[in-house]
Amino acid sequence: MMAALRPAPFDLAEVKAGLAGRHADGGAARFRELVGQGGLSEEALSEIGTRHRARSLLNVVAAILAFGGGLWVILAGSEVMTILGGAALAFFSLVFLTQAIRSDYAAWQVQVRRMDGFEAYLSGRFTAR
Repeated sequence: MMAALRPAPFDLAEVKAGLAGRHADGGAARFRELVGQGGLSEEALSEIGTRHRARSLLNVVAAILAFGGGLWVILAGSEVMTILGGAALAFFSLVFLTQAIRSDYAAWQVQVRRMDGFEAYLSGRFTAR
């Protein structure tokens, strides 16, 4: 029972595969397989992509607000606890930012119809418009 709760050991090769992509075709066949298993229509895929983009935008706004609020508290505060509270609030902006990237990555996968690696997302997301 306890072995099932233990996380898998860190595998650098698995991390590199996730970054570069695990599939020779860029994950197009895997995307079609998952869409077929889920019985998703083009309309449903469009809806999923729209939800991911909206979630990404919401998290970007939350990150900006958290960082701005934290920065304001740090600059306006004079006591140590106030400054630490502002730093903690600013730190939460990183959490929102990682969630925004995660949602945008999922939206990109739906848009390009493939399950490619994170490097392909970074190199193609903002340059291919």
